[in-house]
Amino acid sequence: MSIRVTSGASRMLAVGTPWRMSFETRDTDGCLFDDEPVVTVTLPNASTVLPEVDALTGYYGTYDVIYTPLVTGRFTARAVATDAAVDLLAVVTPAAGTPPTVADLDTWLGGAGEHSWSDEDMADALAAETAAQMRVCRVPAYFPPDLGEALLRRSARLLAMRRQLTAEPRSEGDVDLPSILPGTLDIEVRRLEKPWRRRPIG
Repeated sequence: MSIRVTSGASRMLAVGTPWRMSFETRDTDGCLFDDEPVVTVTLPNASTVLPEVDALTGYYGTYDVIYTPLVTGRFTARAVATDAAVDLLAVVTPAAGTPPTVADLDTWLGGAGEHSWSDEDMADALAAETAAQMRVCRVPAYFPPDLGEALLRRSARLLAMRRQLTAEPRSEGDVDLPSILPGTLDIEVRRLEKPWRRRPIG
């Protein structure tokens, strides 16, 4: 006998979002076999619950479990059939996970007195970099903190480039020197976005 997860063994969810777990059980010949598993969910505080297991109508040996986490933290689940078991993981984040705002970018840049960017400039940068990030990343509805940090770094770099490109050239004696531009590759942005990239990157 064997049991297999068909819904993905790990998930990241917002608190209050249903965690759907799907399984199929098979006999020793690899054929679907009716062997309803017992699923135990362990909460971040180490307490456990036994959510209801639903057999899918018309699909022999296939089961669904839906559990809705009401707190943040690390949840695990174990599904046990007759002589097989499988483990799952869910990391639950706050429901208020939203993209950074102009106020967030202002704070990230140091706040009032530490920079001279207007709200309009920061809003334009956020809009441009939000669009750029969405083209290369799978952005979930709850917007995780790593993508938020990457978006702030992207926006700060865009503002810095805009200032450098419109600044007067530096000079040293009679020789004009080019403005110093931020590098074209932000390794930290790539590290933060890597799990969400549409295509794997090295």
